[in-house]
Amino acid sequence: MEHYRATGEIVLLPSAFGVAGQYAAMNSSYLAGRRIYPQVTGITVDQGRRTVFVQLAASADELVPLLGSLTLRGQGEAQVRGVVGGP
Repeated sequence: MEHYRATGEIVLLPSAFGVAGQYAAMNSSYLAGRRIYPQVTGITVDQGRRTVFVQLAASADELVPLLGSLTLRGQGEAQVRGVVGGP
């Protein structure tokens, strides 16, 4: 947080993938009943837009077995909205 306040630059912590995975699991818990378990596949930062994008993928083979291997992909985003700099 201090780095962001001082520079306005978003820097991901080493725990970013784990935290993103926890949020993905919370926001998609209803899919577990269908045996779909999203996994974080990437995290991208757009410094200009002050936005973090999280890419997800999940196998849906059990949902539609007649189609064979099927991977669902999605993306979520979070934008930093605040004032850069000190008081």
